[in-house]
Amino acid sequence: MAHLVIPDSRSIVRVVYFLAAVAVAAVASVAAVSSPMLAVGILLVMVFTFVSFWRPQFGIALWLVATVFIPSWTVLASVGTQIQPYYLAVPVVIGLTLRRIHGRISHGRVFSLSFVDLSVVTGVVLVMFYESIFQQASFLSTNVLFTLFLGYVIGRLSEPVQHNVFAVLMIIVAIWGILEFGLSWHAFVDWQATGGGIGPALQERGGFTRSEATLGHAIAYGACLAAAIPFVRSFKRAAVLQVILCAGVLVSFSRGPILAVVFTFALMVFVERSSKRRLTSIVFLIAGLTLVYFVFTFLYNGSGQSEVQASSSYRDNAVASSIQFTNVIGPADGLQLNADGRYETNGVDIIDSAPLRLALDFGWLVTVLLLMPAVAAIVAVLRRRAGPATVALAAQVPVLLVTSFITQWQVIFFFIAGLAINEMVASRRGKSVGRDIDVNTVDTALIRVSK
Repeated sequence: MAHLVIPDSRSIVRVVYFLAAVAVAAVASVAAVSSPMLAVGILLVMVFTFVSFWRPQFGIALWLVATVFIPSWTVLASVGTQIQPYYLAVPVVIGLTLRRIHGRISHGRVFSLSFVDLSVVTGVVLVMFYESIFQQASFLSTNVLFTLFLGYVIGRLSEPVQHNVFAVLMIIVAIWGILEFGLSWHAFVDWQATGGGIGPALQERGGFTRSEATLGHAIAYGACLAAAIPFVRSFKRAAVLQVILCAGVLVSFSRGPILAVVFTFALMVFVERSSKRRLTSIVFLIAGLTLVYFVFTFLYNGSGQSEVQASSSYRDNAVASSIQFTNVIGPADGLQLNADGRYETNGVDIIDSAPLRLALDFGWLVTVLLLMPAVAAIVAVLRRRAGPATVALAAQVPVLLVTSFITQWQVIFFFIAGLAINEMVASRRGKSVGRDIDVNTVDTALIRVSK
């Protein structure tokens, strides 16, 4: 008697992956006829997807390298479509998702969603819904989906090894910025400055050109370096590395990132359990406060006084003249596209505040939902139950309040948010989350893992 052989789940998965690879290869072959560049793009997507599936953490590391070192205004035009660097997150997330599905089928592994995850997802869904209801330009929802949300997803799917990867990349960027300042040489000053690119001009303050390395803006550069400080605590020569990061922030001449450095050391002093490390953080905090005093004295009373005052006055006027038009649900009253292709409210199109910019575009409800990771990080720090990523995220508040989401910093911010939620979820499960900061448990009211 013939027996019916039913293939196991692993065999089915292999067949599905093989058919998918054949289908993508066929599409790439057809695309090569009409556009070789498109075919190359499809093959790159396949490579990123395969690497992220086969070696998930290596795929994430490659994505981090690309995110940090490819300027955000880089544009690759193909078949009437402009492809930007943040699209690289798509194949990475696809590969990571397939890996999770494969793990669940083969080994019964389950990825749980926290309350913060659900908040962020709800915020993204509302943004997509608003695009249709309020007839908003697609670039608003595209930025939230591909830049903010996918950065968060990759952070959530990352292992602690990515702490080291991020820290090393930021040390390289810090040294780059210091050399940039000392040599007065800026590699990307003419990078796609015309045509499809939107390369920003270099900024000056107090007679000095502000360093920005590959990050397109001095504030973004300084903010990313400040975020890396808690991650180097477990490195050998941690003090030297922190000095390098602080020096990198200093040559950005950016008040928000400099304050973020002070906040970072203050929070590390607050949550640190090791007396030796707390003492080190106190020394850096005192040095940071002294540095802030001299830098701010120079900026507000020296040759940079007029520039700083003009920047502060514009920021204050922009906030005061636009915040009154915000709504709890939906975009601000009178929000419209101007001739430059930017959304403006009451004649103001540049808002130096990430929460207010989100509120003007989508309302305060979406703003709170998307920024829930930062709220959770602040609560965890106040309870002295915070790992390095949580401290880094909470210390970004000074930058968050005075800068819109710009260049690669916005991606890094949400990537770190994902890492921070990983720490909180791991803490909830009783696992160690802080290699250098002793962490017990996190507030389970904010982070509740579904079973």
